[in-house]
Amino acid sequence: MTNKEKYRRFCEIEKTIPIFSQAWWLDAVAGDSWNVVVVEKGGEIQAAMSYVMKQRFGLTLLTQPVLTQNLGPWIRPSHAKRLAREKGLMQALIDQLTSYTHFQQNWHHV
Repeated sequence: MTNKEKYRRFCEIEKTIPIFSQAWWLDAVAGDSWNVVVVEKGGEIQAAMSYVMKQRFGLTLLTQPVLTQNLGPWIRPSHAKRLAREKGLMQALIDQLTSYTHFQQNWHHV
């Protein structure tokens, strides 16, 4: 199962994912040009970050789709060692991103 398929199923059950990060929204505004990276632990998604990949002048751009106010990472809420945990999850998401020349997104506040 691809990350995108896992994320679609996850969006159906997880209620804390912001509207602009929902799979149905990304389908509507980006079609097939969006993708997602996920970090799992024990078969459960701990963090996810969706993005749109564009090619411009031979450069690979990771950005957000039109009509999308913000995007960015989603991290499962936890109270234990929050900063260290979030740092590790963010690094794991970044490590999975497609090779790119430029990255630009307005991240949501959650």
